[in-house]
Amino acid sequence: MIQSIENEKVKEYLKLKQKKFRDQSDTFVIEGPHLVEMALTKNQVFRIYTTKPESYYPVETIWISEAIAKKLSDVETPQGIFAICQKNNQMKSSNRVVLLDRIQDPGNVGTILRNAVAFGFDTIVAEDSADFYQSKVIRSSQGAIFHIQLISEPILHFMNKNPNLYVRSTALQDAIPLEDAPKIAEPFALCFGNEGSGIQSSILKQSQDRVRIEMTEMESLNVAVACGIMLYHHRMK
Repeated sequence: MIQSIENEKVKEYLKLKQKKFRDQSDTFVIEGPHLVEMALTKNQVFRIYTTKPESYYPVETIWISEAIAKKLSDVETPQGIFAICQKNNQMKSSNRVVLLDRIQDPGNVGTILRNAVAFGFDTIVAEDSADFYQSKVIRSSQGAIFHIQLISEPILHFMNKNPNLYVRSTALQDAIPLEDAPKIAEPFALCFGNEGSGIQSSILKQSQDRVRIEMTEMESLNVAVACGIMLYHHRMK
């Protein structure tokens, strides 16, 4: 049993709570049995840390004390199982895309991941947004992170690499009501902007159209809620 915080494998896990080390190693950390089981089914688990030595997993497994589990955990009551996972960097074609322009709140990003998987989207492209692999995003995604292609790059760069992509942006001004928007064919993308300032004008200019969600009394919605409505409207049928 590992009981020291100075153990190298414990220190490796803790370092991966920082984005720079996740980026350097192409790995990230998760906790809880639900997420670990999902990651195992996707063959993305590199190493497991558990407080239950009787458990068997088909990867390197480290037995840790309850005290170490508390050090590794990001929640008040640890569930006793953690893992280091490999990022899935295998690129595939993108036919149904969600574009995130500077979405800062991790809970919003995680919920958007969950929305995207629920409604049949295959790719999320994020520019200057909350890191896909931070713990709050992963928890909010409820495991969706293992079911969708994740790309971090400037949105205009992605659009220029995919000239056949029809981009529909959300906007409050100069936009048509969602229910009046024409049906669009694949490949297409739906773009959502920063919680405070919306989508950059440069992206809006290159979008094929702009839509808005009609509301009464309120001027705007939380971006994750708006995303859920938009993705449901454009879901696979």
